Amino acid sequence: MDDAAAAFREAITHGRNDVNFTEYLKSLGGVLGHLGRYNEAQAALEQALEQALDESRAEGNGSSNVVSARHSLAEHFLLVLRPMEAIAVTAPSIGIGAKLEGILRYVRAFAFDALGDSAKARSEAVAALELASSDDQRERMRTQLARILQRHD
Repeated sequence: MDDAAAAFREAITHGRNDVNFTEYLKSLGGVLGHLGRYNEAQAALEQALEQALDESRAEGNGSSNVVSARHSLAEHFLLVLRPMEAIAVTAPSIGIGAKLEGILRYVRAFAFDALGDSAKARSEAVAALELASSDDQRERMRTQLARILQRHD
């Protein structure tokens, strides 16, 4: 994993103008998070979100790149047990017709669940399934959200 982090850092150093720059930052953040280097991971993921917003000015928060960056940062916040921040970082792209909104609803379901708000967790889980971008994604989500969906609070 340290080798992967080094490779992504190298790509970032030399690839600021690369079309995949935001992806490099998200990947670096993911690798650093798995290495337990949470502050560095968060910094990379926040930079990825800023880059995505800069690149997607016309589409703004509805851009697939922005939604994907918000999703990555929200997943990180769940990893470090900060569900309120996961909810907050996803909020600007919720309810605006973003093509990939389903992945944000998915992570929000787990965030609300972590906060003990079963009703909101279930509501977000149902929305995630409705907004899934494919049948395959919907089935993967359904499996992972099963515990939340089965509750009847």
